[in-house]
Amino acid sequence: MAARAFFAVDFSDEVRRALSGAIRALPLAQASAKPVAMENLHVTLHFLGPIDDDRIMAAHEAGAAAAAAIGPFEIDSHGLQCVPSQGRLRMVWAGLADPTGGLADLHRVLGDRLAEADFDVDPRPFRPHVTLVRFRSGRGVDDVRAAVGAEADKGFGTVRAVSLVLYSSELTKAGPIYVPMSTMPLSG
Repeated sequence: MAARAFFAVDFSDEVRRALSGAIRALPLAQASAKPVAMENLHVTLHFLGPIDDDRIMAAHEAGAAAAAAIGPFEIDSHGLQCVPSQGRLRMVWAGLADPTGGLADLHRVLGDRLAEADFDVDPRPFRPHVTLVRFRSGRGVDDVRAAVGAEADKGFGTVRAVSLVLYSSELTKAGPIYVPMSTMPLSG
């Protein structure tokens, strides 16, 4: 059976609480919006999509090799942003600063290891962020855009990234359920 899989770096509970507070502060009552659950807040490095059970070990091995090449690093979470900035709003995210380049390095090395293992790797440039809210339609988003603009520079905290996680994702009507399949310490 195929599992939807992705690699991510998790956030600390403190940063998750701050980000969750930012979600609760948005005027979402009139919008067709789906906030991300606090326990699901993370930064996705690579989305693999559905992979067969016999490929999960190959994904884990690629992740373990990447994690062994990169040491722990810090990520700063700050500022809300509407995506796209013009046109129909699809999501609100919080930006991530990568002061040491560790996140970008992990993304690059992981992508290289995944490609070597014959996984498809998204060729688009990496834009580190954490998705907070997804929108189903353009209804009620003007107030959301204004609120996001007022929080463009707000800080949500610093995360010390110490591991890479391979998750499976099950889509349900209540929202996605993420289950860690393996956690690999950053030890480079």
